[in-house]
Amino acid sequence: MHFHPNNVTPVEVAVFLRAVLRHLRHHVIVVWDSGTIHKGPDVRALLERYPPRHRGVFPGYAPELNPDEFVWTHFKAALANGQPDTQAQLLMTLCRLTAKVRRRPALIRSFVAAADLPAFL
Repeated sequence: MHFHPNNVTPVEVAVFLRAVLRHLRHHVIVVWDSGTIHKGPDVRALLERYPPRHRGVFPGYAPELNPDEFVWTHFKAALANGQPDTQAQLLMTLCRLTAKVRRRPALIRSFVAAADLPAFL
């Protein structure tokens, strides 16, 4: 997991997607919204070179379909009573929380199950 202090760019999306495709040798399903970060030239070039088996697009604003929203809800609840003094402290806490979640596959599955995704996913 990578945390970015600023908005993510199409270049960072392409770098992430390239890493996913290198790591996962089987079929990959890409589902994202129609935001401009998913349409940059680097992303288009990568998708032309490595077309995903399935690609779905969320509506413009549909947090109920996005498992990430449930991850962030979980993180926000864990951070609710904290007060980091610096961005570095916040990042360290987020990294610790991420490591804890990674050790709980049932929790990760619950984030995906909570999203109102189509059955084929």
